[in-house]
Amino acid sequence: MASTADWSGLLPELMELILDRLTRISDHLHFISVCSSWKSVTMNSHYRRHLPRQLPLLMLPGNDDTETRNFFSLSRGKSCGFHIPEIHRKWCRGSTEGWLIIEDKSNREIQLFDPISRDRILLPQRRPGALYVLDYINKAVVSSNPCKTSDYVILAIVNKTEQLSYYKSGTDRWIAITTRWYRFDDVIFYKGLFYAVGNNASLLIYDFSSQPPMETLIPGRESGLHGTYYLVESLGELLLVIRHFSWYDNDGTRLQHIRTLRFELRKFHESKRKWIRKYNIGDSILFLGYGCSVSVAARNFPECKRNSIYFNDSYSPSKPFHHNDIGVFNFRNRSVESFSDSFPICTTPTFWITPNYPHLLD
Repeated sequence: MASTADWSGLLPELMELILDRLTRISDHLHFISVCSSWKSVTMNSHYRRHLPRQLPLLMLPGNDDTETRNFFSLSRGKSCGFHIPEIHRKWCRGSTEGWLIIEDKSNREIQLFDPISRDRILLPQRRPGALYVLDYINKAVVSSNPCKTSDYVILAIVNKTEQLSYYKSGTDRWIAITTRWYRFDDVIFYKGLFYAVGNNASLLIYDFSSQPPMETLIPGRESGLHGTYYLVESLGELLLVIRHFSWYDNDGTRLQHIRTLRFELRKFHESKRKWIRKYNIGDSILFLGYGCSVSVAARNFPECKRNSIYFNDSYSPSKPFHHNDIGVFNFRNRSVESFSDSFPICTTPTFWITPNYPHLLD
């Protein structure tokens, strides 16, 4: 009778070689379920630091009569529901490393919430007593994962004027940033600094290591470049993605809802301090949306189309909602197509979210 192998006695060096070849969180979950010694290998900081970035999930709108939120998985091609009463009838204003920035229109409460761990951090109201229709967050981004550090900054685009406001952890208020520029489209935290893009692809760069934060302006030279701007980091580069829309079909028929036609790319040249034209993203995949934009390596996810942008509804509270404008744009043939036929008709926006997966491995 053949003896059973004692997998618990496998050398840690060999287990780390196995881990280096696992790219999906499902494989990591199977790995830690083998035995306690295998799980212990995943607890060290080297492993946590190199956990591969996973495909984001698309968080679909909730219904008033249920506390369940559905999340669409590209790897599985279907949606799964999760009971999350903490965000019922509340609006998501951004997503950073699995943390959602949540705003409650009824009582003006703002919080950071991790739907995996159910951790939450209550934040100060921006302007207590102000009417929501006059004072709200369009989008917000967090500088660091709050479960890794207590020292972080949240930068937000606020109100119909789409100006900037920030909150620094440990303080009791939001602070408005006064600038002559207006109508910012997107913000991102990149290489230790915040970047905000607005007028003609102008960049405002903020360094919060000093107080007040140091501001650097890089004027835009992209006049006539109409569309919605997005900022996303990909392979260490800062990209500007321009999304073009149309109210008309290819035959000239006016559509009931606006739709996405195509995308353009620029990359930020740090030494020349300007945007450079870029024509494709190679072995990368971008997931683009107003609440969150991320990039992953296509080689790790063959079920997705390389050199493509998966996009969701272009939405902010100060702009019209583009119902079910969800799809994938391929840079090779410059086509737009759907990546699922199972989405319900959305009356509120969808959001990409990359869950804080290390919580699942604890």
